[in-house]
Amino acid sequence: MQPPAPRPRATRPLRVLPSAVPARPVAERVQDFAPVALDFDTQSAIAEADRCLGCPKQPCVEACPLHTDIPRALSALAEGNVEQAGAIFHATNALPDICGYVCPHERLCEGACVLGRHGCPLAIGALERYATQHSPARPIAPRRRSRKHVLIAGTGPAGLAAASGLLAAGHQVTLIDAAPQPGGWLSSAIPTFKLPREALNRHLDRLLRAGLRLRTGTRLGVDLSLDEARRQADAVLICTGARVEADSPPGADLAGVWQGARLLSAVFGADPGAMPQLGARVIVLGGGGTATDCARTAARLQAQSGRPVDVTLVYRRRSHEMPAPQRDRQAAEAEGVRFRFQAAPLALRPGANGVLRSIEFAETSAGAVDESGRARPVPVPGSTFLLEADSAIIAFGWQPDPAVRQLNPALELDAAGYIRVDAGTGVTSLPGVYAAGDAVHGPSLVSQAVRDGMRAAAAISTFLSAQN
Repeated sequence: MQPPAPRPRATRPLRVLPSAVPARPVAERVQDFAPVALDFDTQSAIAEADRCLGCPKQPCVEACPLHTDIPRALSALAEGNVEQAGAIFHATNALPDICGYVCPHERLCEGACVLGRHGCPLAIGALERYATQHSPARPIAPRRRSRKHVLIAGTGPAGLAAASGLLAAGHQVTLIDAAPQPGGWLSSAIPTFKLPREALNRHLDRLLRAGLRLRTGTRLGVDLSLDEARRQADAVLICTGARVEADSPPGADLAGVWQGARLLSAVFGADPGAMPQLGARVIVLGGGGTATDCARTAARLQAQSGRPVDVTLVYRRRSHEMPAPQRDRQAAEAEGVRFRFQAAPLALRPGANGVLRSIEFAETSAGAVDESGRARPVPVPGSTFLLEADSAIIAFGWQPDPAVRQLNPALELDAAGYIRVDAGTGVTSLPGVYAAGDAVHGPSLVSQAVRDGMRAAAAISTFLSAQN
């Protein structure tokens, strides 16, 4: 469909009603793993972009980790210039369409939108998807080729963003990853009902056409030592993430209990086997994005097996302290997931057959504010109770990969085990070795990892130029 001819702003109505972001009906979408979010049509996208006020202070830009010039992109889109809008999104973001799917926009750009104070904020994420899908990134064509080689460990968003920048600068780039398929968390565990794999594959294909060398099944520190990587390349970038699951309560090894990442990988990984079989009553433990992803996945597994949805997510803090994106919580509730707050799991209990039968909890009250800025959950004496469950999914979060400690004794880590870097460049304590993404900051947003990767790529190019 061709966009309508641009109209001068003076001829447009002063007040444009918001265009609702389309989504598939609940009864339909719980029966498969296809994307829930649908795309704007051209007329709706232009009308929604036309709601932008072009605020002089640009709070949406300040709220975006990548500081994308959102007002300018939406102004171009409102004029029907989709190609220019896409180019503006691509200028500061190596993975804008992916961010359009998975960023928690309500906490970032949309949360800062002035229109949201008195009504409905702009649907910036959906508009970003529309513009970048209809105006994809151009092929990588560096003006000249360098003789420098950069090895990147980790093919998640930080690694992919860095590879794009380094290839565009003319360097040879090798990407390695421990997993059998590239993409990191994007390919192995983010549900396809949130992120269609076609979006990720487009970026991988673009990098491969630009000369990227890809080696999967290769883990830094195991299959390739850091010392050997430094000998092979002129610079090394570590983007291995923080994907070791946090400690679990007693009973986590019972039959019927899943770790969240393993469940998601079994369903959404590149080579899934038989679909996980969940029981009639499923309890999900946790409150982050992985927990809501697991709950929504469990609801689909139950629905597709012909069972009614019976999934309860239990979180130890209060509702407003739950870190999962609000839109994911709302989608989960619409799909039949129940939420229970201020209950901390103590142990998972087996039945007579040794299989999970119930989970013991203690009610919690809000204590003093902790380092996260939220009230610490304090168990209430004498408040223990049991919830019966046939399946449990544990999604407590992530911690640093202990293998990072073995890479090189001179590689400085912080007290938690994350890699210390210079904030502006990503350079580590080892010359020519950089780090970016969750391996530095711990679990964070895709947009923050992309920002890290792009920043590290620019710093590495400067470092390599100085060598010349």
